[in-house]
Amino acid sequence: DSTIYDMSDNDFWLIQDFHITAPDGGELWYIGQTNTVRWDSPGPAIYDLGSPAALWFSNNGGTNWFEITRPANAIGNNQYLWGTPSNDARLVSENAKMGVSIPDVSDPVTALFGDESDGTFVMAGIVVTYPTAGIGIKMGNPVDVSWNAAGAGTMGVRIDFYNGVGWTNLTMNAPCVAGSNSFNTILTAPNPTEGAKIMITANEYPAVWGVSSDFTLADINILTPKGGTPAERDHWQVGTTNLITWTAGGAGNLVDIEYSPDGTSWVTIATAYTNINSGASVITNTAPPWVVPGPPSSNSYIRIRSVSQPSLYAVTLPFDMAGVQITAPNGGEIWEFTTTNDVTWLFQGAGANIDIRLAYVDNPTSNDFELIDSNINILSGRRPVAPSKVRRPTNFGRIRINSTTMPMFDVS
Repeated sequence: DSTIYDMSDNDFWLIQDFHITAPDGGELWYIGQTNTVRWDSPGPAIYDLGSPAALWFSNNGGTNWFEITRPANAIGNNQYLWGTPSNDARLVSENAKMGVSIPDVSDPVTALFGDESDGTFVMAGIVVTYPTAGIGIKMGNPVDVSWNAAGAGTMGVRIDFYNGVGWTNLTMNAPCVAGSNSFNTILTAPNPTEGAKIMITANEYPAVWGVSSDFTLADINILTPKGGTPAERDHWQVGTTNLITWTAGGAGNLVDIEYSPDGTSWVTIATAYTNINSGASVITNTAPPWVVPGPPSSNSYIRIRSVSQPSLYAVTLPFDMAGVQITAPNGGEIWEFTTTNDVTWLFQGAGANIDIRLAYVDNPTSNDFELIDSNINILSGRRPVAPSKVRRPTNFGRIRINSTTMPMFDVS
């Protein structure tokens, strides 16, 4: 007879351990969001487990655990607003569990009074695991972009690359499974940068995405002089002052700067010169003003090398050191007054013809040079000077050759 009953005269306690109430199985949580962990703590006071409690996370269904925080704990219902990190790859899981225990134990399952979620839940997200903060990647080299994913669906992911200036797409459909993934690619940019990023977005569920921390796209990019084909290269005139400029990322604070007239022998322009690496904005470095020394060459190069990372360097494509340069006589020779002697020269980008002049006085000015031959084909590189061209003996002979169409000359 249900009308006949009795009730306890007062409340009593059902003594229990901690008890996780959320997440308790089947939930869909996201990294990067605030998720509410709820648990009950037993009482009355004589059974109080104290404060704080320890909250735990498992990404493999409760086999392994790591502690995430120690929030305040009180008898009865408790909650913790967990600002779930967006860059911790350990949290991304489709087989996740939460646990609660007293502090200073090895895990919530074997600990006295501990508890774990009754079932698994999904902690959805994507965390880029490579490249990571501070990593340096050589521009143009192959690299495996790696990430952990959960809750990303089955339609692959889009991968985008921030090159320090703007975003570019690497692929629209890289394969992606729950767990670890990778995609091989080559990262290039207009300039090196210390502010590069990778962003990965699930195609099926765009709310599942992740972006890397800043990393370095390491390189040195020489802006001037510009090398290349004869039509596109710079023509820097011998004897003029020019500025070598470059951008860099991950190249350290100092660089060595060299030039070569032939691509084989190298001559120092500056050593341990200050270098500023580009980050969020592109920074152009400028070397000390350089007076182009010659010899004239169509096969000239500039090389800039990191002092701290000697394997990191850049070399221009060939550019022109334009001009004319006397190779003989160039000091110390003796010409017999009654014999034919040769004037020889090097040239690059100096027009089609040259004039040859001779001075007879020490420290001659331009007015002291007398014309002895004119409109000589520059391609010959050599001109015999007959005795009839020489007016008198001298101990101070100087030869000057000049282009007939361009403001280029040299004096022996």
